[in-house]
Amino acid sequence: MCGIAGGMGPAGTRDVVQRIVDSQISRGPDFQCVEEVTAGLYFGHDRLSIIDTSDASNQPKWDASRTLCMTFNGEIYNYVELREELVALGHKFTTTGDVEVLLEAWMEWGVDCLQKLNGMFVLAMYDSRARLLHLVRDRFGVKPLLWAKQGDFLFFGSSGKVIAQEFGFEPNLQYLAKGIKIWEYEDESDVSQYTGLHALRSGHYLVVDLESGGVKEECYYDLPSRVAARIATIAGLSETKLMDLVLGELERATKIRLRADVPVGVSLSGGLDSSTLSYLASVQSPMIEGFTFGSPTKSASEGPLVEELGRKIGIKVHYIDPETPEIQRAFLETIQAQDAPFAGPSIIAQYLVYERVKREGVKVLLGGQGGDEDFMGYRKYQLEILKDRWRSKDVAGMFKGLLGALPMVWAERFAWKQYHKAYNRTSENTGSSNLKLPEPVIGTRSWKDARDRQILDIKTTSIPTLLRYEDRNSMAHSVESRLPFMDFQLVELAIALSETLKVRNGYGKWIIRQVMKDKIPDSIRIARYKRGFDVTGRWMHDGLGETIRGHLHSNRAGIEEYFDGEIDSVFSDDHLHSNSTVFTEAMTLSWLAGQQSRAQSAGDGRLMSAAK
Repeated sequence: MCGIAGGMGPAGTRDVVQRIVDSQISRGPDFQCVEEVTAGLYFGHDRLSIIDTSDASNQPKWDASRTLCMTFNGEIYNYVELREELVALGHKFTTTGDVEVLLEAWMEWGVDCLQKLNGMFVLAMYDSRARLLHLVRDRFGVKPLLWAKQGDFLFFGSSGKVIAQEFGFEPNLQYLAKGIKIWEYEDESDVSQYTGLHALRSGHYLVVDLESGGVKEECYYDLPSRVAARIATIAGLSETKLMDLVLGELERATKIRLRADVPVGVSLSGGLDSSTLSYLASVQSPMIEGFTFGSPTKSASEGPLVEELGRKIGIKVHYIDPETPEIQRAFLETIQAQDAPFAGPSIIAQYLVYERVKREGVKVLLGGQGGDEDFMGYRKYQLEILKDRWRSKDVAGMFKGLLGALPMVWAERFAWKQYHKAYNRTSENTGSSNLKLPEPVIGTRSWKDARDRQILDIKTTSIPTLLRYEDRNSMAHSVESRLPFMDFQLVELAIALSETLKVRNGYGKWIIRQVMKDKIPDSIRIARYKRGFDVTGRWMHDGLGETIRGHLHSNRAGIEEYFDGEIDSVFSDDHLHSNSTVFTEAMTLSWLAGQQSRAQSAGDGRLMSAAK
């Protein structure tokens, strides 16, 4: 896990690439380098050493023949198997890491090697023979790549704020308005938080011709077609066989993500997904340690359930239970780490978890992101299934689904107002009423059935934004986040499964609950409620609200074009706690205030101004 950077253009290009590298040093504090790959093309790298920590795997890296040069961020989890395949084809290796494997794979198969990779990554590959530069992003966009081209200049990086500074890009107000309305920022488009700065789309690559300067985009991964193919391969398998298949995929996806030459931990909660991964990881790596937000002595937190899980599977747990001053400090640090607003104080809690992970000397953390989208864990999927049965006139099936859902409805009766708001957020008038922002353009969101809704959530409406939160918070502390539930083979299988294996008797993720029987506590395995980080009203009333208002007051001049109301009344403790829109508005203004001060210190587009 690292940070990458690069640029092509006339005088001044190397300096900008160096500034990008310097700005993202937390992504890779172990080694930094900027190299001129060919005349006018520069690669930069910030290395976080995880696999083969020797200098031999430093980047940018050339292959032995100095034909290909690469700067790469991420992990290729199946590098061991790929290396064996390449050795059989006559390739030789001088390192033990995945970087050299990726170079040799590209040498052997070209861009088609992307189909063989199981990992999370972005990379820049220069081919000196064809004078082509490829920029590539992984299938689901776990890792970020931002880029921009103006005139003779093209720049890319794992973060975009330096590029935005150099080109004089303004905050993308549509991006901000959409985030306030529907709690989504990233999606399958190329939109970013800065107007003019592009996010390379997941499952895509750019080809840049160094001779002509032309840029074209290609798609190498299509989730709907892969799911359709997987449906065909599992057709006719028994329920028992499918459960064995799911467990096997979970074990494989977890096992290969434990490959590291540094300490690995696991993110724990009182939920099914992280408990499943913790059990599977503890079987493979008995000394692995867990990290959870909460306290074993506070019943309102996840701590007591995590303590029960820890005793059952024999795992040491670190509890993160911050005091008010820590939360107040982390508020601005989280905004700086995200370089964008966020829709909920749980992102601050996540930031504090990664801070503790780093303090304990752990460099890799497994997490449960994606489990709900894979296996229909969210309540909305149950509603989608009922709608499907209504459309197909399956009255018996609809009645059975309603009956099975009653215990869950009762267990979460106090949360249904929030669920209803979340489900209808694209159609209801939930946008910003306090900020002067444009009306958000959401676009048409359509899906034909519950499975199609899963695909939409993974490609657009859920996973992209959650991955941004995870990546920025982990990288702010030089910790690599690995997500077994985002393994592409597991994702394809999970979505391909019949809905009856994912939702049954009112439970989402039914098949996971079955395969984990006797492995994790039933208090977690068959719980009918969902819970996230223990982020409660005390955060706002105990001081965080005051800190947020103080920050807005001190930056009043910088936010006046977006907000002219009364800070103390609009952003009161009660409003910040009870109204998610108000909280997101406050984070939006806080981020915009930072952009104003950054613009004043950096100048308006110094590179482009100099070029003119």
